[in-house]
Amino acid sequence: MLELGPHQQKLDPIETASRDEIEALQLARLKWSLSHAYENVPYLKTAQGPLCESAVIMEYIEQAYPQNPLLPADPFAAAKVRELVTFLELHLELVARNLYPEAFFGGKVSDSAKEKTGAQLEKNIAALAKLAQFAPYIAGETLSLADCAAVVHLPLISGATKIIYGRDFLADLPVRDYMKRMGERATLQQINADRKANTELMLSRMKPKA
Repeated sequence: MLELGPHQQKLDPIETASRDEIEALQLARLKWSLSHAYENVPYLKTAQGPLCESAVIMEYIEQAYPQNPLLPADPFAAAKVRELVTFLELHLELVARNLYPEAFFGGKVSDSAKEKTGAQLEKNIAALAKLAQFAPYIAGETLSLADCAAVVHLPLISGATKIIYGRDFLADLPVRDYMKRMGERATLQQINADRKANTELMLSRMKPKA
């Protein structure tokens, strides 16, 4: 049995899980990094012991349960998927994170930080346009780990830029149609519902105690 912490989500038994269940687990590990950004790194409980860090967890699941792959068998195609995941996490979400205090948490971001972040995001999104395919999935014809990253990060980037700059920096990419298609998947609907509940719990814990 595998458990995602800190509020345990279980897929049991994962050895006979469907592709959708494996997908849900992959998506869930990414949701934890958002829902618990101020409490815990994402971690996974396995029969052998715990693991932490998103990339480590993804690689473990791929190798431990090869019957439900979210990485292509071809080495180059798999590298392109990893490239997209890394690009989304380091060059888009991590940059956009500078805007989150004001966009989502009631804080303030300086004008100089906004200007610098906006310029970097525009440059990096232009590069993403050359990497992403949206045909219909972000890495091509097959659902992959890159989609697990994209469905978490792209809405945050769209929302943050729209709030801070008055326009969605991803508007020129087919992100809206892509997210609509992905949102029709039952697994993503469940993950979004779980994230909403966990986010509300996180926010309630962050409130000052009377």
